[in-house]
Amino acid sequence: MTSVQVEAKQNSWNQSITLRLRQSFLVDILCIAFLLLFNLFWRVPFVKVAKSIGVISGPLIPSAALLISQLTGVSADQLAVYLVALGQFFGVISFYFFLRELTGRRLPGLMVAFFYSLPVGFLALENTRFAFIMGDGAHVAALGLFPVTCYLLLSFLKRGRARFGLGASFGMSLVALISSFAVFNLFLLMVVILFSEIILGRVKVKLARFLFVSLMSFGLFSFWYTPGTLLSLISSGQGRMIVGLFGKLLPLSFFVAPVFLVIAYLVFESREGLQPIALAVFFLVIYLFLNLIEYLAYADVAKYVLLPHRFLPELAFSLAFFLGIAVTILLDAFSEFYPKGNYLLLESEMGGQTKRGISLLLLITIWLIGMALVYFLLPTDSILSEIKSIPANGITIERFWVGCHQLCFRYCSSRVDNLVAVGISLISFLSVIFLVGLASKKRLV
Repeated sequence: MTSVQVEAKQNSWNQSITLRLRQSFLVDILCIAFLLLFNLFWRVPFVKVAKSIGVISGPLIPSAALLISQLTGVSADQLAVYLVALGQFFGVISFYFFLRELTGRRLPGLMVAFFYSLPVGFLALENTRFAFIMGDGAHVAALGLFPVTCYLLLSFLKRGRARFGLGASFGMSLVALISSFAVFNLFLLMVVILFSEIILGRVKVKLARFLFVSLMSFGLFSFWYTPGTLLSLISSGQGRMIVGLFGKLLPLSFFVAPVFLVIAYLVFESREGLQPIALAVFFLVIYLFLNLIEYLAYADVAKYVLLPHRFLPELAFSLAFFLGIAVTILLDAFSEFYPKGNYLLLESEMGGQTKRGISLLLLITIWLIGMALVYFLLPTDSILSEIKSIPANGITIERFWVGCHQLCFRYCSSRVDNLVAVGISLISFLSVIFLVGLASKKRLV
């Protein structure tokens, strides 16, 4: 083979790779456009009339709303609503990319994000109610950061790159600065991810990496959640209910947890391809138990706490994950055993791989299913009337700083409490700077 032929073959190979990359990028664009358009179609009417996001426990949303309000002249209350809606949209898109990276395919990402977008009970409709009617908008907005934070943690546990560890730490810190309840739930999901990685091997290394992310995250948001503030959150009505809920789960866990963990270990040990199924099952089982025990043990919880049934948005998150994985498996089986299934799922997705991918017919089909659900099942008028009846938060600079004082400093017994929190934060920030510099020198990021 002459040099000219070799060069021609190389050019042909490069063109083929470029074409495949362009096709892959086009599929991502189509999936994202589909998800955004579908969510915009049914969410925008509710966002337009919403005036309140409810309880605020973190400084990020109100401070961002006040800053943008000073620059644009739009009311801070309306901007807070827009930020919560933005968090919901970001959650859908990040869910798509999280599953795409976790499975190496676009189909699971599309299906999980689609289920997470459906305006039906126990899915996206539940999150909309919590955001703009029940008064838990900050919690729902923070939920949008869960998939990207979980992806960064998973990548850090697997590969150990510094940028993934720092990204997971910053992601968890952002969630904490949006909602204290959300960061508690995120930590539960992170523990599940850790377990799914431990059963694949390298236990000590992964435990050390998880500990690094956890401690770094706490250091980053400890300037807000001082020891005294954490004590006040735990001793509040909501905190006591959650502590009691886990107290009721503890005796049950002595019997259920060992059996469940042994079965999970035997099924998923050293089988990385089954990790998406393991995560979907673990997430769903945890939040089914939490919501079931809360429902049975605290039937009259609405009389005692401001925000009852706060685990329902996480149940929607877990249920969407589980349904998306389950439907992907069913579609794969359908295409395998029914010849005409190839019209829905293409024979190859990326670079000639045998994994099945997404077709335009599949996008049209699920679009029609989604629109039918919106038309027949979404109670738009009743939800709009409920949202309109909710008064605005009344976010102002004065009220924001008064709230900060009440939350962060009223329960702190002394200046030592605040000094300890600030010291931990400073050490954390210095550690981040040191690690970024070290990683750059070693070309790890």
